[in-house]
Amino acid sequence: MRTSLHLAALTAALCQQHGDGFAFSGGSFAAKRAGQRLSVESCSTTSTSQGRRRTIPGEVRMMSGSLEDEVEFKGSRLEMKPTPELGSSKNKMLHVVYRVGNMDRAIKFYQDVFGMELLRYRDVAEDKYSNAFLGYGTESKGEHFSIELTYNYGVESYNIGDGFNCMGLRLPDLEGIVARAKAGGGEIVSGPEEVKLGPCIIPDEPVGKHVLEQVAVIKDPDGYTFEVSESAYRRDPVSKVSLLTLDMEKSIDFYQDALGMTLLRRRSLLPQKTQQACWMGYGAEDDSTVLELVYEYNSEKIDRGDGYGQIAVSTPDVFDAAAAVEKTKYDVTRAPGPVPGIGTKITAVTDPDGFKTVLVDEVDIEKELEEESA
Repeated sequence: MRTSLHLAALTAALCQQHGDGFAFSGGSFAAKRAGQRLSVESCSTTSTSQGRRRTIPGEVRMMSGSLEDEVEFKGSRLEMKPTPELGSSKNKMLHVVYRVGNMDRAIKFYQDVFGMELLRYRDVAEDKYSNAFLGYGTESKGEHFSIELTYNYGVESYNIGDGFNCMGLRLPDLEGIVARAKAGGGEIVSGPEEVKLGPCIIPDEPVGKHVLEQVAVIKDPDGYTFEVSESAYRRDPVSKVSLLTLDMEKSIDFYQDALGMTLLRRRSLLPQKTQQACWMGYGAEDDSTVLELVYEYNSEKIDRGDGYGQIAVSTPDVFDAAAAVEKTKYDVTRAPGPVPGIGTKITAVTDPDGFKTVLVDEVDIEKELEEESA
């Protein structure tokens, strides 16, 4: 079954440009999607700079401009690959893993500034590392998403890079969070400020629709970025893990086919940022942690750094999960089996940009949680 999307929904996201660089403010065209491009079959438009009508065949990319006037696309629909139905996968988001240079400092910052709880802590002295899990409630059965911090003995800093874009939190008292972050050694990148978000491409929202949010962007003492939005109440305040991608279509395809995620939303972030973003996951966005993928227009390189580790996802059976991946065009990068010293069975895959997802056996992770809470 194929799904379709009105091209009118793209008007807030795209600037139609021909090779000689002028933009269009009105007209109609028929187009087909091919990767990051719209292949234009027929186009009759009025140039904003020259005031004359021209017929433009060829291709237009998803550009970083904005439209001066609303464009009316007549009789055109955009064919899109269907996404898995929400709830069709039994996988659940578990936690994100990244490395810090000072474990005590990081734990204190997350507790004092963001109000997180220290859920679990393990020190593996023989291998010279320790882990701390922080969040807002029990990790059992994926009820709450957690942040797993890793400290490697003697390593005081990491190259954060730019590929791990940010963590997303939705919390009350944004002013208080900013004040505590300043006092606790964090950096306020921006805000609190009102941010205007335009209409979604998926789902198909009317041109002109917008959402206003109060947002602050904060860096923790290790340099990791948190995008904190004002929210009166949310069952799990950890709203998203955000990663950059060089090819949105390839990334969406990977997370749908290899990991069974549902494409929940997609929108342009213009004019505030020259980006587009989509949100994918296993549950409703207002009640679960999702993966945000961000494409920066005209970007050609991502620096993954050496601080970010992976996202962990629970699955009913890691052997079945690995077999399912092998039926796609993607590869299993870690054969299913137990983790040495812990025993929990895992398997792993890597997305087109090199970011790893670890699939964790759901029965084994429950045993691990029980043992570490005993």
